[in-house]
Amino acid sequence: MSKVTKQDKEDAKEFLRSVLKPGQKIWGEVVWVNKMGDSRVIRLKIVNGESIQDISWHVAKLIGNWNENHWGVRVGGGGMDMVFNTIYNLGHYLYPEGYQCIGEGCPFNDHSNFPYPPRDGKEFHHGDSGYCFRQA
Repeated sequence: MSKVTKQDKEDAKEFLRSVLKPGQKIWGEVVWVNKMGDSRVIRLKIVNGESIQDISWHVAKLIGNWNENHWGVRVGGGGMDMVFNTIYNLGHYLYPEGYQCIGEGCPFNDHSNFPYPPRDGKEFHHGDSGYCFRQA
């Protein structure tokens, strides 16, 4: 992938915001890990209507590097769940100011912790947008 311009990042962000909504499930698959274990390639997919859509190319433009050999997002790091980390970072890139609670089915961890904010979607704004997507 050639150098990603600011416009490429904006286009990728616009596309991803059009197909990804808070609460949506993103499937991640590690397709390659280097011998040292500190870099890997991840493919990200969503269900869009009746079909499965690979969003890896757009995510790579926005937050990572594209790996042409394995057709996925190259991410550095290890010792943790890198698929979760990639999806978490994607939430921050798409919703830097946080997001409005979607109500029932909201994946944000505040709903599991005391004092249990409401899930009606009208009153609560989640400041940490990293938890806006569900991971599979």
